[in-house]
Amino acid sequence: MLNLYPSYVAWHYYWLVVLVALGLVQAAASTVGLRGLQLGGRLWPRKAAFAGLGTAIAVGVIAFVLTTPDYLSPGLAGSELIVVFGAGAATAVVISGIGGLACRGPVRGDLAVAPEHALPVAGCSFDVLRCSAGGTELVVVISDPDLPPNMATPLARAITDSGRDCAVVYWERGSVPKYPDAVALVAMVLKALGSEPLDGAVAVVGLGIGGDVALRSAADDDRVGAVLAVGPALSGDGVLQGLPLLREMSFPSAWRWQRRWRRAGFVSALDSEAALGRLGNRGSVICSRDDGFFQPLGEVSVSAPGLEVVVGYSHERLLGEVAPGWVEERLVALREADAHHMG
Repeated sequence: MLNLYPSYVAWHYYWLVVLVALGLVQAAASTVGLRGLQLGGRLWPRKAAFAGLGTAIAVGVIAFVLTTPDYLSPGLAGSELIVVFGAGAATAVVISGIGGLACRGPVRGDLAVAPEHALPVAGCSFDVLRCSAGGTELVVVISDPDLPPNMATPLARAITDSGRDCAVVYWERGSVPKYPDAVALVAMVLKALGSEPLDGAVAVVGLGIGGDVALRSAADDDRVGAVLAVGPALSGDGVLQGLPLLREMSFPSAWRWQRRWRRAGFVSALDSEAALGRLGNRGSVICSRDDGFFQPLGEVSVSAPGLEVVVGYSHERLLGEVAPGWVEERLVALREADAHHMG
């Protein structure tokens, strides 16, 4: 039987542990970048987090000593202290989880206007955006099935502004890529367009797991001059599971995200890493060491041809902020290579 007497000493121990453990959780979460455990759902600077830890320890110890005159007297037994300390630590983790609820994960939605072109793949359709100058080059963009469809909009606009036509593939709410249907996705888009572009006149860009689909579905298509993947997984082991997902989302969001569909099995079936090897100079990949969805670097050497690594960008920031400029650079290089070849 537990004998938490005097009870006020037990409560003071409890709140001391809560305060110190909360500081420890916040400092640890800041160090490894787990936004889903940070109070306010934002990633606190390490200096601020460790300053908060020191303050929590100092304030907790001083308050405990000043308000608990009986703390040196015989009181709680070792087993009772273990219970009190365990309860305090658990409370600190719960508080951190609640504080991180502001760090919401990706919320799927629908486009304001439904895409014009349907594809044989269930839940998949695409729109064609024409550049004002009447471009002769086509870029197929495969959106990320885990992010809102409008995440592909800035990239599509950048492509059309550069004088290229753009076909954007969208995944409807509740739908996800399926194997082996996804292997033929690029071929289905080109067939639906009813045109036969010249060799090298087509580029394919994939976002997130859409990048894995792009690599696999375009690897053996001679009409495609370049395949660009932004933030792909490349292998089943590259799909993050469990605690690392808190880099970009709260615990409830991570739980829902992980249960939504079996990404690791899908990517393993695609074998997009092998497809990248077959593409040779036609394939390029950019990924971030701070991506909270996928980390392909455990399977792929950083020195691998066509692979670029950045730091400090979450998955959504990589797709929204880095992708437009990076894709434009690669497309310009492709255009120059084609002009040199024709010359």
